[in-house]
Amino acid sequence: MSETKTCPHCGKVFNRPAESLDFNWNRRRFCAEACARAALIAKAKSGNKTPYKASNSPITRDEAERFVALLNDGVGMTEATMRVGRANGGRMMLAAIKHGLMEPPPPPQPEPEPKPKRIEPLAAGADETWGAMMPDLNWADAQRQIANMRAY
Repeated sequence: MSETKTCPHCGKVFNRPAESLDFNWNRRRFCAEACARAALIAKAKSGNKTPYKASNSPITRDEAERFVALLNDGVGMTEATMRVGRANGGRMMLAAIKHGLMEPPPPPQPEPEPKPKRIEPLAAGADETWGAMMPDLNWADAQRQIANMRAY
């Protein structure tokens, strides 16, 4: 890896700072922040209205048509976006809708909430409950014993 670079704005050769990480050194283009700012201003004044990446430029109808054709051929949205030379599939989809090449997707319908199943209460002394709780005593005998308890 080169330890020196040439500033594209002023032409000065600058060295890699000792504390600079590989990632930061590989991304660095200018010798100082002042040169980076001056280059950005010069680029903006040179007639290029946006000094940003071309991917921020509006999506043309031709790009949208190529995107839709790729989708119709069975290519996935991400792959179609990359083949057209863009990065954001959502923006490509919106541009295709805006140019009238695709219909907007229907709004998602909320799923109906399932109705809770009502559990009907069992009658007092029903075999399903009483027999499970008191297998040795039937309901009629229990009622008689309770009536006798009240007498005392």
